[in-house]
Amino acid sequence: MANSRTLTVLLADCREAAGVEGLLDRHPDATLIKWINLEWRRLRTKIADLGMPGLTVPTTIAALPTAPPVPTEQYLEVNWPDGAVGIYGIDVLNGQTWRPLRPMNFAMRRDLQDFGAVDSAPTHWMPITLPFETTTAITAGKIALFPLATGGRNYRIWYLAAWVDITNVAHVFYGHDLWLSWLIQAVVLRIAQKDDDAQNTAALAIKLQDDVWGEIKKSAGNMNLAELVPRVRANRRSRGRFGA
Repeated sequence: MANSRTLTVLLADCREAAGVEGLLDRHPDATLIKWINLEWRRLRTKIADLGMPGLTVPTTIAALPTAPPVPTEQYLEVNWPDGAVGIYGIDVLNGQTWRPLRPMNFAMRRDLQDFGAVDSAPTHWMPITLPFETTTAITAGKIALFPLATGGRNYRIWYLAAWVDITNVAHVFYGHDLWLSWLIQAVVLRIAQKDDDAQNTAALAIKLQDDVWGEIKKSAGNMNLAELVPRVRANRRSRGRFGA
């Protein structure tokens, strides 16, 4: 498959780039596999943060609650998707049309409370709590949708799913060649750090990684049909400075 490499090939590429071929005692495959997966997770988040489509996935369509989490509050509350690394968009079905909600910051949390109505739909969203650890379990985070609308709507959340580590050396990593080049240099940096960088390997890896990242940023907007994807503006439901 084009733009894919088996874990076996990636291990060999990382060892060759770092100059540690055959040093299995100092750099066992198990350690390099751990680093490859950790850096691949980081790269996926970096690319998703660029706004490149294709890495995020939607939740199944679900019904919004029809009451606020606390009687006096002026927003609806939904769960952070299970296994989501980050939230990249929320859509609400208004009639027969999906409307994207706009992200908002914490300082705006009370600005929209006079815009709600029973038969309206939310226009903005903001994380209230992130998922957090509770002894051996993870408690789901919460996302607030503003303003409060109790008429009932369907919604779905677009999110970056947590990466499931690849440990079988016959399995493949799929991605643009630039992504794989960035990944290799990231692992080279980790190897150099462990070896106290006696041969200045880290400096070269940083330069190569920076160069590759610059190319990734240039190409990110062109991954959909080889042309820039136009930005779609959210629905203008309310008036005034919010423009939502």
